[in-house]
Amino acid sequence: MLKRENLSGQNNIMLTQAIDFKNESDALFEIIKTLSDDELKQKTSFKEWSINSIIGHLHTWNIAANRSLTSDEEFAKYVSLFGAEYSKRQKMSDFETVFLEGREGQDLVQLWYDFYPKMTETFKDADPKKRVKWMGPDMSVKSSITARLMETWAHGQAVYDVLGLVRNNLDHIKNITVLGNNTFKDTAKDSKHAQDIVKVEEDLRLAAFLLSDQPHNILESLRFVEQEYTRYKGRLRSELTKYYTDFDTTPFKEDYILEKVLRNVVTLAMF
Repeated sequence: MLKRENLSGQNNIMLTQAIDFKNESDALFEIIKTLSDDELKQKTSFKEWSINSIIGHLHTWNIAANRSLTSDEEFAKYVSLFGAEYSKRQKMSDFETVFLEGREGQDLVQLWYDFYPKMTETFKDADPKKRVKWMGPDMSVKSSITARLMETWAHGQAVYDVLGLVRNNLDHIKNITVLGNNTFKDTAKDSKHAQDIVKVEEDLRLAAFLLSDQPHNILESLRFVEQEYTRYKGRLRSELTKYYTDFDTTPFKEDYILEKVLRNVVTLAMF
């Protein structure tokens, strides 16, 4: 949070997490603003949600978060509508389609893009400690807008991936790790699932680095392993096909053939 001077000479607190939310949203907008309506129908690796579904999800719950800050009455109406529609369909995505009146494509993108800057202004000047309602426990304004940043960052990754783009994560993702740290106390303390969580600034910075798209980190390693596995699988399939084409395999058992082929594959991998 930053302090700034207003016209009366008093210090106000500007909620920087709101600016971070807008910056993350702007970055996502930049990579989808020129996509065609058909391209926005592409399925991502996240539950096969389309880009449309992701933007609709972000916009629907941005509106919910904004209403929770600006009007208890309007937020109560939102919760009531969600409850009614969800009970019929049992799918959040169906509720979101109804709420958005079927909007999709660049029409939906523009709807989302027009709203989140206005929402940023509302949150930016709000009392960060004020409690606001949500679908679960109440939370602070600061946690609410950080949660919207987290949602935009997390769901946005599926969009980057399906478009074949490498995201440039910036320091503001620290807000997400802090949010996880702060809410850890509310989770079940079953040692089968977790024994500890990062507690100091150095750990948070390290986690943010390891999970960002910087050279020599975990994500880069995982992508390398994925690429090598894909190449290995393709090579194995190719060698198997070649073996069955070149030789009469009738007298051989499958495990014998597989051993022969695997030796060729491993030998090729060494060069």
